[in-house]
Amino acid sequence: MDRPPNTRIDAAARSRTGRARALTVGLALVAALSLVLVPRADRAFVPGRWGWLGFVVLVGLFGATEVFSVHLHFARNSHSFSLFEIPLTMGLFFAPSPAMLAAHVVGSGAALVLHRRQPPVKLLFNLAAFVLADQLAIAVFRAGSGPSGAFTLRATLAASGGALAGSILSALVVMAVIGMAEGQWRDGRLVASLGFGALSALVSTSLGLIAVEMLSTHPETAWLLLVPTAGLFLANSAYARERRRHQGLEFLHDSTRLLNQSPELEMALEQLVGQARDAFRASFAELVYVPHDTDHVVAVVADQSTVATVSQVLADSQVSHVMRELAGSASPVLAQRGHRSPELAAYLDAHDLNDAAFTLLHGDTRACGLLVIGNRLGDVARVDRDDLVLLATRGSNVAAALENGRLEQSLDQLRQLERKLTHQATHDGLTGLANRALFTQRVHDALTATGEPGTCVAVLFIDLDDFKTVNDSLGHAAGDELLVALGRRLRGAVPDTATAARLGGDEFAVVLPGVTDAGHVLGVARGLLARIASPASIMGRVVPVRASIGMALSTPGQVSAELLRNADTAMYAAKGRGKNCVALGEPNQHDAAVHRYNLTFELNRALHDREFVVHYQPIVRLADGAVVGAEALVRWEHPTLGLLTPGAFIAIAEESGAIVHIGRTVLEQVCEFLATADPRSTTGDPLYVAVNLSARDLVEPTLASDVTAAIDRHGVDPTRLVFEVTEGLMISDPDLAGRSLAGLKALGVRIALDDFGTGYSSLSQLSRLPVDILKIAQPFIDDVHHAGGATFVEAIIRLGQTLGLTTVAEGIEHPEQADALVALGCELGQGYHYSPALAAPAFAEHLSRHDPRRRRHGLVHQPPR
Repeated sequence: MDRPPNTRIDAAARSRTGRARALTVGLALVAALSLVLVPRADRAFVPGRWGWLGFVVLVGLFGATEVFSVHLHFARNSHSFSLFEIPLTMGLFFAPSPAMLAAHVVGSGAALVLHRRQPPVKLLFNLAAFVLADQLAIAVFRAGSGPSGAFTLRATLAASGGALAGSILSALVVMAVIGMAEGQWRDGRLVASLGFGALSALVSTSLGLIAVEMLSTHPETAWLLLVPTAGLFLANSAYARERRRHQGLEFLHDSTRLLNQSPELEMALEQLVGQARDAFRASFAELVYVPHDTDHVVAVVADQSTVATVSQVLADSQVSHVMRELAGSASPVLAQRGHRSPELAAYLDAHDLNDAAFTLLHGDTRACGLLVIGNRLGDVARVDRDDLVLLATRGSNVAAALENGRLEQSLDQLRQLERKLTHQATHDGLTGLANRALFTQRVHDALTATGEPGTCVAVLFIDLDDFKTVNDSLGHAAGDELLVALGRRLRGAVPDTATAARLGGDEFAVVLPGVTDAGHVLGVARGLLARIASPASIMGRVVPVRASIGMALSTPGQVSAELLRNADTAMYAAKGRGKNCVALGEPNQHDAAVHRYNLTFELNRALHDREFVVHYQPIVRLADGAVVGAEALVRWEHPTLGLLTPGAFIAIAEESGAIVHIGRTVLEQVCEFLATADPRSTTGDPLYVAVNLSARDLVEPTLASDVTAAIDRHGVDPTRLVFEVTEGLMISDPDLAGRSLAGLKALGVRIALDDFGTGYSSLSQLSRLPVDILKIAQPFIDDVHHAGGATFVEAIIRLGQTLGLTTVAEGIEHPEQADALVALGCELGQGYHYSPALAAPAFAEHLSRHDPRRRRHGLVHQPPR
């Protein structure tokens, strides 16, 4: 897979470039403003009229100083010696200020465009810097030269001071934009630039003052100035060439020693690319090496401050096209944006380069790589012939070192590097399991492999139950720790032929190739479920772990995407069956998944259109059948699907987060019912209503305030409200549950522990929680009237009596169960034996016609099951 160009470093580099461009625009605006606001005097030292000839001369002089400027390079720093102070000094004495500014902009601008071929942004920056430097020089000269304008000592000092001030200002703005482009500020570089600039400004200004004196007194001798000026230029040019040659040799020596002596090839290549970037004073460098026996290449990319190593597939990479384009070139190739070669032009565009030099790394028998240098820094932005010679020499040395002197070590280290990068690209960084890309490939390979007749491929899709509760209550670090623990459990539980993967978030999967028996797959899935279900110690807390698993078996001709979709659909079916179970994918499950998907998007509309309504299931006193309360159960009056029970939408609401809004809707309707109908129990006492809380409700910081607002809005006595939470929610984080429920208790409401007996709560945990009511789960009620079936129920009832808690039996469906519960001392109960959940009007009518004397043996027959 080809990587996006410069992926790891583009964002920071573009940010720095953006800041540098913003500074350039700001500098240009300041320069333009100075031309408008700063007053000028058109006084000239030499009497006479300033004409076009003088303007043309200044234009030529300013242009010549840019064409024949000398650039000295120290590491990545570049210092220019342009002698522009000579025409500047002459202009201060001889030319009106506007004319001198115009001559500088026209002459230098033409040289920068025609000779140096600078891009528009850099040209704008240089011209703005010229204008500001000239304005400062003019201001200092006027302030110090005196009113007479004579060529005096005072005037010469003022001219020197003005030229020096302009040079310092130019150095400061140049260093500022370089610092922004590179993302760092270097004090040592600033001091060196200011010192060099001040020295060159004083030398050039001295020559300019000599020219002014000679032109004022003996103009016929002015040509003599060409001798020292040319000598100074030639001396500096010779020094610059010698220093550049020395730096090139130093670079060759250091890079050769680095390749031959560094123990780690990856580190050596990264250091080499960084050296090449610095030696050529570039903002971009890339070295690509192609080993003999692999279809991957190793690419080391460097921007102005970062070096990164990546792996690419050679056949798909952009580098392969560039190498084919350069196959017939024995020497480096210099290309600029818009180059006639589509391959080189595409490379420049992809890496945001204005120009670059490309050289192939030639081994003994083949081209083994590519070295690229692009976007030169400093005043000279182009790669010249000397650079190309140095680049070619460097490319030959690198190729020789990689192909000959360190071939075996290079290949071994490159293979290790390739394996490391490939592993990172195909495995989950948190758990170490295969990631989605590798898992999908393994499923595809298993489906396309030729297996024994009658075999198929099985996929298990695993999703943690209530994982969001762990994240919300204990934090994301705890969630990550739980995911790592689950990864270890999966790795140790799957067969050797299987592949376990983390697909993302809390979703995991396992592929089992060559399956002959669906029962075997089901056994593996149940074994995983049991292995996962062991409580985990997370950040000093014991956290219950449960998961839902969807299982899908392949059919002939099936593709991997469809098989994965079927397993995913089956997992949601397991969630709908109450979680913590295994579900096998069926042909019609995809339609059910689409239906589920549609319901997810309809939840918000249903909330807005008030389609959620509350039904009330009576809670009776078992001793005499008197109705003392009710449990509020939400229903969805769907406009096309009819009345939907919670099993059809609650799981979807929990996953989407809509469960909190549904809970608030239920609370609002219950409070309104209690306030408007003012229902009484059949004993004549105020009737209470129990409202269920979800896991999301417990972590909502506004839970207590929302309840308070609903109670106040409807004027409801808080003692008539009971909030039910399941035992599993209470024990997953008893501290959080205790804090949330304590806030509710402070309002005067009561708390019920629902489905008691199905979790793992201890007596110590139960005693610390602000619970008033224990609701005994229906599975224990089913056999309470049979021999031996009442033991556990009796223990719960005795526990409630010991702790002073009310006990409520759920799911009573037979009169024998009611009689057994009364004998055991259970206080309250609910179920179809007494009444199903009723709409608010029907429930109110039920209360009005209720006869406690008939209630003992049931008022509503058990519906067919």
